[in-house]
Amino acid sequence: MGVVRWVRVLMPVVVTGLLAGMAGTGTSLASDPPWQPPPCPVAVPSAASAGSAGWYRLTPVLDATGTLVAQQLTVAARGGVIRAMNLPPESFASGPSGGLLVVGDDDGTRSRLRVLDLAHGCARLDVEETSVIRSALTASDGASLWEHRVDRGTRADMGIWRRAMDDGSSARLLPGISDNPDYGPTFVTELRESSDGHLVVASCGATACRTRVVDTETSRVALVEQTGPPIGFTGGWLVTHAPCDWWPCAVVAVDPESGARQTLVDDANHAELGGAVDGLLVYQEPDGALAIMDVDSRSRAVLGAGGRLGPVRRGSMAETGVDLPMGSVLVAPDGRMDDVREAWRLDPATQALTTAEEVTP
Repeated sequence: MGVVRWVRVLMPVVVTGLLAGMAGTGTSLASDPPWQPPPCPVAVPSAASAGSAGWYRLTPVLDATGTLVAQQLTVAARGGVIRAMNLPPESFASGPSGGLLVVGDDDGTRSRLRVLDLAHGCARLDVEETSVIRSALTASDGASLWEHRVDRGTRADMGIWRRAMDDGSSARLLPGISDNPDYGPTFVTELRESSDGHLVVASCGATACRTRVVDTETSRVALVEQTGPPIGFTGGWLVTHAPCDWWPCAVVAVDPESGARQTLVDDANHAELGGAVDGLLVYQEPDGALAIMDVDSRSRAVLGAGGRLGPVRRGSMAETGVDLPMGSVLVAPDGRMDDVREAWRLDPATQALTTAEEVTP
């Protein structure tokens, strides 16, 4: 599939697009004091109860030589002010979900992990680790996080950890994946979680990924070899891109227990799962049309042929996101949210698109 090639080709495109999207606001944000979210008061209500429809965008900052020197995190909640935080180059964010945004950064000696309440403008969790936290997601229970860690000295995979939001304690759920010469070094580890609590962990080398599906209730793990980047898990199927060099790429459904594979779509660009139980595949066809497929029945509908709308990437590899109702999918021109005002919310069940004004501040 050329995962490394995929990452190396994709990143300059994303960086260029995001910088272009920030051009209108970058000067004003840079002149403002960086936001330093204070700890949330004990009595503050939940973010979800505030009805937040927050969004975030992580923008790489390059110097004159094109070297990544920092990341700027821009966040906002409906009706609230736009805030910006300056982060080190090795930083990430994911969400928001239920008004909560996960933010991680590493300064070379320690990793810091925060959960920001966008509705109330404060931090509900702020912890540090000596190992490197590469990425994190909020769990479906709303009370914990999933973290991927590597050893600071060797960069060896330390596995997936579950951290409680209330007291910050953590325990390992899944060990690091073993070395395999057929895949080479693992360059990217992506996390996805389904609405039924299954965690998808894709460890990607130079040519393909090894994807583990974890039942977080029983801790049962199934390993699926030779996949592309994951899309999600639904109805007993791991849905993933097939190994390929670049878009468009096939989308396949794999039974993690038997290894049986079925091709859902021969050629697709960006793809995400949505619907009440993640059973609807939303993808962009090669000609730019937005399509929806029922994973079980394989029924298919095409929306706005030639409209160039595609689903925006979610999971731990995302660089932008909007807090949407459960089952909704964020769509934007060619799946890239260069400008938050160009984002749309798609309800796959009704095929309804909500205008940008209704999902952004």
